[in-house]
Amino acid sequence: MRLTLVYKLSLSATLLVLLSSTIVGYLFYTKTTSLLVEHTQQDIIVDIRKAGSHFQNLINILRDDVLFLANTAPVQGMWRGGQLRSQNNGNVLGYAQSIKRLQAIFSTMLASKQAYLKIRFLDKAGEELISIGRDENKIIIVEDNQLQNKAHRKYVKNTILLANGSVFLSEINLNREHGLVSVPHQEVLRSATPVYDHKNKYVVGIIVITADIGRELKKIQKNIQVSSRNIYITNDRGGYLIHPDVSKRYGFDLEKRYRIQEDFPSLAPLFIPGNMQTSFIQTPKSDNDKNVVNVNKIYFDTAQPDRFIIVGITELLSSIARKQSRVLNDVVLLALALALAVAFLAVFLSYRLTLPIRQMTQVMDDYTNERQSNINMPVEQNDEIGVLARSYDALMGQVKEAQLTQVEMTRNLESMVTDRTHELMVSEIRQRSIVENIVDGLVTITKLGIIESFNPAAEKIFGYCQEEVLGENIKMLMPEPYRKEHDGYLSDYHKTGIKKIIGIGQELEAQRKDGSIFPMELAISEVYVSDHKLFTGIIRDITERKQIEKMKDEFISTVSHELRTPLTSIRGSLGLLSSGVVGKLPTSAANMLDIAVNNTERLLFLINDILDIQKIESGQLDFNFEKLDVIEFLTNAVKDNAAYGKQYSVEFLLQYDLHDIFVYADKERLMQVMANLLSNAAKFSLKNSSVDVTVSRIEDVLRISVSDQGIGIPEEFQPKLFDKFTQSDSSDSRQKGGTGLGLSITKFIVERHDGNIGYTSKQGVGTRFYFDLNEFRD
Repeated sequence: MRLTLVYKLSLSATLLVLLSSTIVGYLFYTKTTSLLVEHTQQDIIVDIRKAGSHFQNLINILRDDVLFLANTAPVQGMWRGGQLRSQNNGNVLGYAQSIKRLQAIFSTMLASKQAYLKIRFLDKAGEELISIGRDENKIIIVEDNQLQNKAHRKYVKNTILLANGSVFLSEINLNREHGLVSVPHQEVLRSATPVYDHKNKYVVGIIVITADIGRELKKIQKNIQVSSRNIYITNDRGGYLIHPDVSKRYGFDLEKRYRIQEDFPSLAPLFIPGNMQTSFIQTPKSDNDKNVVNVNKIYFDTAQPDRFIIVGITELLSSIARKQSRVLNDVVLLALALALAVAFLAVFLSYRLTLPIRQMTQVMDDYTNERQSNINMPVEQNDEIGVLARSYDALMGQVKEAQLTQVEMTRNLESMVTDRTHELMVSEIRQRSIVENIVDGLVTITKLGIIESFNPAAEKIFGYCQEEVLGENIKMLMPEPYRKEHDGYLSDYHKTGIKKIIGIGQELEAQRKDGSIFPMELAISEVYVSDHKLFTGIIRDITERKQIEKMKDEFISTVSHELRTPLTSIRGSLGLLSSGVVGKLPTSAANMLDIAVNNTERLLFLINDILDIQKIESGQLDFNFEKLDVIEFLTNAVKDNAAYGKQYSVEFLLQYDLHDIFVYADKERLMQVMANLLSNAAKFSLKNSSVDVTVSRIEDVLRISVSDQGIGIPEEFQPKLFDKFTQSDSSDSRQKGGTGLGLSITKFIVERHDGNIGYTSKQGVGTRFYFDLNEFRD
């Protein structure tokens, strides 16, 4: 079904109104529910405070009443010297009158205090002297023969020990008569105070008021009870005094364990001794028959400050949410009414607004299907649709013009394609010719190692023709162990992307068709052709070069060792002659002898440098690293090379400000570095000048510098200064001496010490060579 624009606009407007109304209604409903929950919490808090105030008032009245009775004249008049009057002087009549007066006072108080169940007067031995009780609305005086001894009861024992004017409040529990819980159950709280003989300050008895605490607790429950609430009141151990389920009340007196912290585990911390938290509030996150919970501690006994009762109120969150149902219904009805009104308005306006668009759509559809259209574009309108219609007319004119241009361009493009095709063919032939005639072998493989191209140079190197290797794995050209490692390398590269040999030239071994192994130089590059990854290898057979290098190494080794032995003997002999062992020589002979000694030394230096270069290239130059005192080392270097400097009328000067500095280095190799730098500085310095040797610290690096006042290094020679067998002026080198290997060896030694070497030079001013070494710290 194809939806028209009118239908889409109408439907969109209606859905938008419905969505907006739903969101606003939901937010309103949620916020109102939250406010109702907060309001309910505040109501509960007020009710709990009222309950606490009511309970505290009852306690205060109990305390005041028991103190009042203890200080009445009849009570004090019954005692003299801590003994009953009748026992002291036989005044039985006076004692009986005091008893009657107290019975009348107790009865009057019981009649006026509906919450009181019993008032008793006990002597200090726990014997009841007077016991007035209530049976429904009757006041009953217990006969003498029914009076009990209560000495074993906790409230008697504790009250006897109190100071004058103190009040003991018992546990809230079920009343007991003769040691058994009385039936029907009576929920009681006892208030007791000691009676003192004011003259002798002795405890002579106690007054006890038993209050119907259950009656008062039920009043509290009734005052704050509503249909959706549950009221819980417990003692300071969590035992229920009030519970919606009557069977759970006073379980602690009926040998049953019902505690609020077991029904509501989150309340358990309130009962931990020393916990000063006085309230707990819990608001659930959903209304799935969960409760809003508010619990408060009410401390009531000033004599025992840690005593309290718990008053808790729970109210179903669902009952609060029901109050919002009417609001929700109103929101839904309003949203539906608004959606209907907007839908009607949207249909009307959409029809009016889309009429010009439908006209334009018909014209465009006729043009697309090459039909003659009789509908005019709404170009006369002044709104955006009119602008669009006029732009379309202008565009159609441009399209017709473009069509004519396109025909002409098509003709020209065909000619250009023909020319370009010819150029590509020529370029392909040129590239194929280059590949086929290149001196180096060129092999292309896929990401799986399958050979795709094999140029003539590769055929010549490996002995295979192209048809034999295309479609085969490149491993056929590899000897062991490269053959086994190849698949693993390709797999690792495709997984990790880490390039171990790609883009890096290296020397390897390959295998020809006849099975012979030869050395080759291989450079691999990675290319993409039509989204396919290929690897191109350029191969050069270096068998001849390796043979030449081997011959060179053998030649250098042979010549160096064959020359060193006789030269050592010659130098020793010339040394004896120079020292005058055979007598004084003629002047001409002495001059010739000096020339011979110098040339011998020069030749030995050359041989030693050549051997060092050979060891460097073969990786056989050994190092013996140790902790080295830099100042002591430089002092010895300057001293050992001073004689060489004198030959050129140059003085070596050591300058330093640092002390106790060390490096971890090979002393002999570093002395070779200093000898090279000092000898070069001496040779290329002016006569009667000095060469400065300095040491400085740059962060954790020590820089040793050798600065001369010589002719400087030509700029054109500087880039190849550290190359082997290079000197700035060959004719000058013959005059100064040297092999052109010293700086190359020096650079290698410094870099083996994890250091760097550099220089600064200005022609006509002088040159400063320096090298940096890491400072050694213990």
